[in-house]
Amino acid sequence: WQTNAYGTLSTNIAWHYAMGYHFTPQVNGQITKLGGFFNGTKTVKLFNKATGALLATATVTATNTWGSTAITPVNVTAGTTYTVAVYLAGSGGSYRSGLSPALPRTFGNIRIDGSTYVSTSTSASARPTNTVTSYMYGQADIGFVRSP
Repeated sequence: WQTNAYGTLSTNIAWHYAMGYHFTPQVNGQITKLGGFFNGTKTVKLFNKATGALLATATVTATNTWGSTAITPVNVTAGTTYTVAVYLAGSGGSYRSGLSPALPRTFGNIRIDGSTYVSTSTSASARPTNTVTSYMYGQADIGFVRSP
């Protein structure tokens, strides 16, 4: 998302939410880092969307900029949908509104299917599963490399 972000940016939102996006690799590859655009130190998680399996977690610090943390590479499969989400813990959130054209969109080898969010006020580890297409909530991000 970092390389292709578009829409109107809003920052420093105090949300008790986990927010990010669902994505589908178009080729086999690996996720090598997790990150996002926010303010503070946040947890970013990678899930298999269908099974809910937690595949990776990283602690990332950013100051209303893009930040990322390298992770042990996670193999991802073309055609399988995954979710990346930042856990905002009540401060420092960002989003982009007015996405035109709306999601889904393909950027290189990754199709971003839509943004997602879930309240964490009753469960700090809640996993976002819904899909919205005209906003990018949370602005979580991944580092992807294609398999040789």
